[in-house]
Amino acid sequence: MIPSSILFGRLLAKARLRQLQIILLVADLGSIQKAADAAGLSQPATTHALADLEELLEVKLFDRHARGMRPTAIGRALVPMVRSALGSIRSGAYSVSAMASAGGGLVRIGAVPSAVGGLLARALPAFARAHPHLLVRVHEAGAEQLPAMLAQVQIDLALGREPADVPQHTTFTPLMTDRLVIVASNNHRLVSRQGLALADLAAESWAQPPTDMVSTPAFAELWERAELMPDVCRVDSRSSVLKLALLRENQLLDMMPRSRACPLIDSGVLVELDFDVPGGELAPLGVLAPIGPQGEAVEVFCDFLRAVCGGG
Repeated sequence: MIPSSILFGRLLAKARLRQLQIILLVADLGSIQKAADAAGLSQPATTHALADLEELLEVKLFDRHARGMRPTAIGRALVPMVRSALGSIRSGAYSVSAMASAGGGLVRIGAVPSAVGGLLARALPAFARAHPHLLVRVHEAGAEQLPAMLAQVQIDLALGREPADVPQHTTFTPLMTDRLVIVASNNHRLVSRQGLALADLAAESWAQPPTDMVSTPAFAELWERAELMPDVCRVDSRSSVLKLALLRENQLLDMMPRSRACPLIDSGVLVELDFDVPGGELAPLGVLAPIGPQGEAVEVFCDFLRAVCGGG
């Protein structure tokens, strides 16, 4: 067995990105010839490159069979890591190209869906007009992922609610108050009703709150306290496109943070119903950022975000 440190050293010293590309192509296409065609190489060159890598690692990555090539157990374990590595390199190449062509900087933002709707939808259009030379990359992710992405320097800023344990060497700045609201599509029969009671809402059909969203426990508690349970459409998804289709076509109601619904309410696609959700106040949305200098582009964006959204 070769120590991992030695294998890593061999890869750094002798492996080529083209060889990694060939691993993916052979795994995806199941054929040396097809991989060679996709890579723009001859079949002998592709075979030689793959053989060199297997010799370097002292493992067999593919088995030959009647219909082509099949990854070995080691090959199957390696393919996702190679795909991730090449994906990161491709993303880096895109960033360098975009920044060089625009002559500006890069701001990498991780954001929960509510922060996308409540903070970024308010700030980014104006920011893009004011700073066309800056590239902004937004990663929409769950709240549990953002601190790790920030710690691993995959993003420069995390937009969401304050974590229960703020990571060391970071600071959280609240920017926007938030609350739970009841919404419906603009063609729902309740949109023009004033002073809705819980009984009115219980008579309607509802969208299923996603299991990992902030509205999920509040939705359950609302009906448990009232000892009621409305009909619920059993589709559990975070997809905004799918949720909108369900609300409109199936005439459903939904409970969600107002921050997430803001762009759709402002555009008239959704309507906030006249009902105050008991205990519906939510922790504010804000920005989690490393302490210390962040680079000019990131600081420019933070200043702009605070100016636009700081009013809550």
